[in-house]
Amino acid sequence: MGSSGVQVLILNGLVVTLVVLSFLVLRRAPKPPVKLDLRSDGKTPKPKDFLRAVQEELRADIDDKTPTAAIRGKFQDPRTQTARKPVGWDNYVPRNRSVYGGREMQAVQEKSLNIFFNWNGHAWDAYEVLGIPAGASLETALQAFERAKAQADKETAPFLRAAYEAIANTYTLR
Repeated sequence: MGSSGVQVLILNGLVVTLVVLSFLVLRRAPKPPVKLDLRSDGKTPKPKDFLRAVQEELRADIDDKTPTAAIRGKFQDPRTQTARKPVGWDNYVPRNRSVYGGREMQAVQEKSLNIFFNWNGHAWDAYEVLGIPAGASLETALQAFERAKAQADKETAPFLRAAYEAIANTYTLR
């Protein structure tokens, strides 16, 4: 190695040393870890905001109960006063009732058209196995069973038969 090779080696060493020193000197101090509150819903107000909101609510509540509140129209006559609905309940209809034309009437109870059977420890929808719509007639189920059995291998035939028998047993029980 000549003098130029030594100079290149020294120059490369200086560059590497400067880069390493710059990383060590200029790096930022590590940030402290963030404490996670997994029980929080993420929407909790900060303590100052919460305190301010509670104070404003209490102040408004006190203002409504002052003797001059009745003069300002904040109170109604108790005989004509009605209960207020909770916010967001304007369109509330109980699950077992429906509103039609302003009158309440009982909702029609829905009937499930699916027929399930167990095969190999799993519940299967018989209509879905045969590839027909739920609630199809027994004749349609028989045609679908014959068509599927003709296209399927020997191992699948008992499975298809179980699906058809589940539908046939349901029709004989009706």
